[in-house]
Amino acid sequence: MKNSRGIVVRPKNLREVQKYLRRANKQKIPIYPVSTNKNWGYGAFMAKKSILMELSGMDKVVDYNEKLAYVTIEPGVTFKKLYEFLEKKKSNLTISTIGGSPDSSLIGNISERGIGKGVYGNMYENIANLEVVMPTGEVINTGFGNFGLDKLASISREGVGPEITGLFTQSNFGVITKLTLWLHPKPKYSQLTTFHANTARTLEKIIDAIRVLKLEGTIEGNFLIANEIRALSCYIQYPWKEMDHKTPLSSKQLEKIKKRLGFVGKWVGQFVLGASSKMILKGKRERIREVLGKITPYLYFNDQNDPFEKPSDFAIRSCYWRKKTTIPKVMDPERDGCGMLWVSPVVPFIGRDISIVVKFMEKIMIKYGFEANVGINCITDRKLYIIGSIVYDKDVKEEHDRALKCNKEILEGVYMCGYFPYRLNNFSGNELLVAKGGYKGLLRNLKKMTDPKNILAPERYQF
Repeated sequence: MKNSRGIVVRPKNLREVQKYLRRANKQKIPIYPVSTNKNWGYGAFMAKKSILMELSGMDKVVDYNEKLAYVTIEPGVTFKKLYEFLEKKKSNLTISTIGGSPDSSLIGNISERGIGKGVYGNMYENIANLEVVMPTGEVINTGFGNFGLDKLASISREGVGPEITGLFTQSNFGVITKLTLWLHPKPKYSQLTTFHANTARTLEKIIDAIRVLKLEGTIEGNFLIANEIRALSCYIQYPWKEMDHKTPLSSKQLEKIKKRLGFVGKWVGQFVLGASSKMILKGKRERIREVLGKITPYLYFNDQNDPFEKPSDFAIRSCYWRKKTTIPKVMDPERDGCGMLWVSPVVPFIGRDISIVVKFMEKIMIKYGFEANVGINCITDRKLYIIGSIVYDKDVKEEHDRALKCNKEILEGVYMCGYFPYRLNNFSGNELLVAKGGYKGLLRNLKKMTDPKNILAPERYQF
């Protein structure tokens, strides 16, 4: 079918994906694969005079293994669908959830090395057995799947010889049509931990303390520390009428909203402690009190099930921050003209580094007339992702132009400070992708070999 953006095709199986790629290759037409096309924060779009290949119709859970804790899925399987599948199976396994739509594709997220909450929040590190269609239509498998060893393919990322899984994430070398995702057992006992920080210095100390707790294994997985705007923007529908939709907020307005919602401090973080026994859980809680309790008096433990286990659209509400209309029951930021650009630098797990980057990002957002919406993802023991959300009204052209300039200045600024985003949005271009040594030449040669006519997502992550 056609629309204003070009031709849209919706394959239902592997064979049809091969067919569309071969046609595009034969006619030298650019083709852009998407899964469910809900990559809102990084720019859901399609270039004109090209083919958009939507893979949402390939939505099967191909394999499921409770004992070895994995599922094999197609691109149309969403976070919500997999959660419901596991619930129906009465599974003891849990998936990571994201701040985006529950109807987002797991493979779409993983192919961009996206992140979620929980023990396996760094989802890219927990995949194996990729099935990939090359731009020429040829199919390859990674790991032991390349040898047809089905018993081993889903439990070992590497096979024998070069390990090539990473070549197909953040690249335009092939289309992932199937992969295996490793899941984590639900903890027998869990406890939600919440903490607040009032000042930048307190936040620095908390970051350094959490690094220690993660390295020693007391805290596991990824979780978010949100600044006041990031946290409050999810409650937009409640205070917004009395604020008369005035943006950016004055400090007086912000304090009024915080008081109404009972928000303490400038930063809030939450993570779930999980354990196989009450004794282990108690030990973790005491260790956290020992370390974090000395830094902030705002430290709380709540006995409840994991609040992040079930995919939710709650965080999508923040996309409507600048809109003057009521949030619809079925939210679709793209349809409703909500602008959002995520800028996501990688920073060492050091409090001082975090302060430098956060202060700079907040300064630039405010400079361009946007609220300083910032979250810190504690993704591994050694690195963090700082996610700056530039939220704007797409229906106001002047806001869109300012958002692009703001995005560009933040990217260039963090690069000059020695940091770099872990993924790029579709408005960032490739200006910063300047590789050293033979890396760029290797990638160019791989692209020529795998896609000689350069039809698959041209210029996407191209150095």
